[in-house]
Amino acid sequence: MNFRGFSEPKIESKVVEEPPTERPAAPLLPPALLRQTVLGKGVTIRGQIFAAEDLFIDGVVQAPITCKEHSVTLGHNSRVTGNIEAKAVELRGEVEGELRANESIRIGPGAIVSGSVRSQSVQIDPSARVRAQLFVGDVPNSPE
Repeated sequence: MNFRGFSEPKIESKVVEEPPTERPAAPLLPPALLRQTVLGKGVTIRGQIFAAEDLFIDGVVQAPITCKEHSVTLGHNSRVTGNIEAKAVELRGEVEGELRANESIRIGPGAIVSGSVRSQSVQIDPSARVRAQLFVGDVPNSPE
């Protein structure tokens, strides 16, 4: 009984357990990044890299990179020592070696390049530092 002399109604509750539903995990990366391989800033690679999809590097690579049918993007934290061969290259980090792209090379703000640059089209941001031989026009195939 409660304080006014009335009894409180009984309320019955039942806990119903539903079987867990399988939901696909939400992607951690934006959709554009899901179609490329990403090497983050905490990654260091030594050896050789052959990629059959777009490649984004923001770490340290001491190796030649071959990605002939796809693009290579080097982030602000990237440091690459070795040649890069790709369909297109976008650089915001640091490279020591030969950059060779069949379509285009874009050397972005703050990028540092030493070596050589070969492509049909080359864009260089005014704040980039480039100490390289520059070859613009037809890009002959590199020796296999």
